[in-house]
Amino acid sequence: MLATAISKVEKDCPFICDGWQVKRPRQADEHAEISGRERDVSEVRNYWNALLRVVEWARKKKPLSEDLIKRLHALVERGPRAKPTAYRDGQNAIKNSATGALIYLPPEAKDIPDLMASLVD
Repeated sequence: MLATAISKVEKDCPFICDGWQVKRPRQADEHAEISGRERDVSEVRNYWNALLRVVEWARKKKPLSEDLIKRLHALVERGPRAKPTAYRDGQNAIKNSATGALIYLPPEAKDIPDLMASLVD
């Protein structure tokens, strides 16, 4: 499953991946100056590290599991040394920051464990 996901990334984002050899895009070179809010810069770094971790797991042919998903979420949210995160316990929503209009209302928190279990079965 992870190998399929990586193949899609390679197809859709050829500037990131070249076969199984992941490369940093020129704009995200580790020596390049990245400007922006510190939170935004940290988030981009965490996403990059998460992509590298997915590639590593795919190379090792690790099966998709709830534990891997929780570890990946922790990596994106908190950084490289984070422990796996628990599922959320409250409702959240994605809203347009300018208008406040609801863009996406995810499933209720009580439904998440069953939904995640069915995703990896």
